[in-house]
Amino acid sequence: MLVGVVGKPNCGKSTFFQAMTDADVEAANYPFATIDPNEGVGHVRVECAAPDFGEACDPRTGRCVDGERFVPVSVMDVAGLVPGAHEGRGMGLEFLDDLNRADALIHVIDASGGTNAEGEPVETGSYDPGNDIEFLEDELDQWYLKTLQDGWEKLVRKVSQTDLERDEEITERMSGLGASESDVKASLADTGLEGVSLQDWDEESKQRFCRSLRERTKPMVIAANKADVDGAMDTVRSLQERFPNHVILPMTAQCEKVLRDAEASGSVSYLPGEESFEVVGDVSEKQEDALSFVSSVMDKIGGTGTQTVLDTVVFDVLSMVYAFPGSDKLEDKDGNTLPDCFLLPGGSTVLDFAYHIHSDIGDNFVQAYDVRRSVNVGKDYALSDGDVIEIVADD
Repeated sequence: MLVGVVGKPNCGKSTFFQAMTDADVEAANYPFATIDPNEGVGHVRVECAAPDFGEACDPRTGRCVDGERFVPVSVMDVAGLVPGAHEGRGMGLEFLDDLNRADALIHVIDASGGTNAEGEPVETGSYDPGNDIEFLEDELDQWYLKTLQDGWEKLVRKVSQTDLERDEEITERMSGLGASESDVKASLADTGLEGVSLQDWDEESKQRFCRSLRERTKPMVIAANKADVDGAMDTVRSLQERFPNHVILPMTAQCEKVLRDAEASGSVSYLPGEESFEVVGDVSEKQEDALSFVSSVMDKIGGTGTQTVLDTVVFDVLSMVYAFPGSDKLEDKDGNTLPDCFLLPGGSTVLDFAYHIHSDIGDNFVQAYDVRRSVNVGKDYALSDGDVIEIVADD
């Protein structure tokens, strides 16, 4: 699973990426500070299973603090997009190709209205960030449409009148954008094109289909950044009313970055996703003022919002579930307690879990044991959040 972070230049997406991954990337006040996509590891926050058994875990990756487990997620910071990207403006085609790999997107916008469509600084509040939501979706829709229409007449001639062959041909064409045949069929049904021959599709039909397919294959959360700026929260609430079908969450990436840096230096005690922090070390007067400001912002928006954004895209948008490989003793062969926690698509079965751990375990699957309920479960048992599952496989 890969989460792509996207947005126009100077909206704060690289700061968000830095804060979530502790990566050393350039975050600058000018367009195209990011040229190549940066990849790093962020972490979603889940409830650890170990405390339910009176134990403390030993994470192999991530960490666990007071029963809050942080599970790794791959995150990619894609260079800033500008209008006309699908036509190659800026470095648009290269950037859009990078997005091909993403399973879901976090669209970072400047909720303060302090950057224009090109990502250039303007007077705070003078630009409507709702334009950025519309422009990015339009760019992505045009990208999908361009892929669909390339050699359209040839496609129409090739496809027979049977829906099956038509669906297969469209899937092959759109597969590079992450579309499966089930995605294509669902979008055809949603747009009323299920039984319509390709030769009867007009321009509006193509656009409608591409938008539906894009929404299905590149689901998105809008991260309304710079919510700490005066007036920004009013803008966020206005955007939520204006775009009721979008997930729009306020955040302040800069405040999160300040806290993570302060926590790393031992100045504060802070757990990502919490609504407050505690000063535990010596800080200068300047640092104290900065932390006081951060605290006031967190009171206003309920934390920094950054952890919520990543958790939302993984669990609410992508509908992932998390589970722990384990046994009655909860330990691996080295004596580590619940060292692993894995994320899988919602609806995944115990057999899917076995294959996720290792293909040999999946191939030689015999049965599984639900440690929480102390019962055996079959290969078709659907995983739930926090399950602890022991897989039994032949040698």
